[in-house]
Amino acid sequence: MARSGKRTLRRRSWPILTWSGIALLWLMYPLGVQSSLEHGNRQDVWVVAAVLSAVTALCRRIGTCRVELLPDELAVHNFLFSHRARRGAVRRASAGGTGGLVIEVSEGREIHPFAFGGSVVDAWLKTSPRAAAEIVEWAQAGRVAAGPEDGQVRRSVRLCWSADLALLCAVVAAVVALVVGGG
Repeated sequence: MARSGKRTLRRRSWPILTWSGIALLWLMYPLGVQSSLEHGNRQDVWVVAAVLSAVTALCRRIGTCRVELLPDELAVHNFLFSHRARRGAVRRASAGGTGGLVIEVSEGREIHPFAFGGSVVDAWLKTSPRAAAEIVEWAQAGRVAAGPEDGQVRRSVRLCWSADLALLCAVVAAVVALVVGGG
């Protein structure tokens, strides 16, 4: 476990693939800008900027999905929502029938981390079973007498500054495209 007491579980390839894809898209953007401006179409410059910004937001949301093992709680950061459960609430973790990770918490509730959703990669590299084993080990290592708040699983909207900023840029670029018009 890391020095701060936090261990992050995710596919190692996700940050690399998402940032590479985003960089590739934005490296091609100047070519489109040049072509649009040569043809006198300023609106396309802003429409494409809006689309690329929205795709960037989507890629960042996906690329930042993860499971965090904190000193006292487990945090699952999915696409739009985060789920937090105290260590005492985690009952078991396993790879589901489709290869995705399933974390069972108190009262029979299940949390399905998007970061380990089940795929060919999961089946081949056994990432979900390895993550499940690490979660079970973490849960058992620090188990203490259950308190009244241990059974609670908190769900909240997940902030992702890089994705949220890109989405804001997409909205601004779309509005500018509408103002600029087709000429």
